Amino acid sequence: MLDKFIRPRTFGAAVCVLALGAAPFVAGCDDNPSTPSDAGTLRIMLTDAPTQAVDRVNVFVAGVTVKRVDRDAEQVTLNLTPNPVDLLTLRNRVVTLAAGDVAAGQYEWVEIRLDESRSSVVQGGASRAVDITNETIRVNRTFSILENVQTVLTLDFDASASLSQNASGGWVLAPLISVTGNTGAN
Repeated sequence: MLDKFIRPRTFGAAVCVLALGAAPFVAGCDDNPSTPSDAGTLRIMLTDAPTQAVDRVNVFVAGVTVKRVDRDAEQVTLNLTPNPVDLLTLRNRVVTLAAGDVAAGQYEWVEIRLDESRSSVVQGGASRAVDITNETIRVNRTFSILENVQTVLTLDFDASASLSQNASGGWVLAPLISVTGNTGAN
């Protein structure tokens, strides 16, 4: 069942999917690193609701993993350019995070690993460190990949609701993501 909003509460409890333009990814299947013959295409899209608090929210994506039902998680390798990603460039538009062939089957989640040390917030032209509450963020959403069918999973990253300042004026990012679309196989 689709959770309308996903907010990290404990380790690995939520996901922040970030836009990388048209960054392709390649999935391994079990012990065989080549594209499986029964593959479909997964495209993960991202959009953002606007925020007025800062000029930029630069987040560095370190990797992506997807998990098939009743299987071990499969590492997905991204071409990470351009990185970091300014989430605010996604205001009211949809862009591709990643796309590529993955083994056909039922999937239960997508997980994104962020690198806090290479992420930042820009306010008034000054770049500041951002404390990311959870660098490994998971979107729990069941979806299917059918052979020779493209599945598009669209996620809305709400930067305005996710970003806050702590008592000392530092920035904290607690990603709030909603799944806004799933086309292809459900």
